[in-house]
Amino acid sequence: MEEMSKAGYQVGIYASTYPMDHEYIGLDTKNYPVWEANYSVNDGNRHGDFSHRAVIHQYTSLWHLDDKNFDRNVCYKDIFKVSDKGPKQGPEGSVYRLYNPNNGDHLYTTNFS
Repeated sequence: MEEMSKAGYQVGIYASTYPMDHEYIGLDTKNYPVWEANYSVNDGNRHGDFSHRAVIHQYTSLWHLDDKNFDRNVCYKDIFKVSDKGPKQGPEGSVYRLYNPNNGDHLYTTNFS
């Protein structure tokens, strides 16, 4: 994370609640914003306020639109910045996800390209 940050990229931590509480203890959450996935009740609605733990809270994978399910998030603080070295932002407030179902990798970005 330090190397990417030094190179001018926006760096953060994306994880669900269990790893944050039990496996990732000691991560620098002051300098690297946390995007926490915690569905609690995964019914498409937000339940609870995670602003004391995370900058972004992914609260469901069942938000329904046009016969498709989507993840849904709430962002408590504007953390996305544009850097000459990093990718440019998409339309304001947009965050895009690239998911590899073969290995479970996720890429979250504000760059539509």
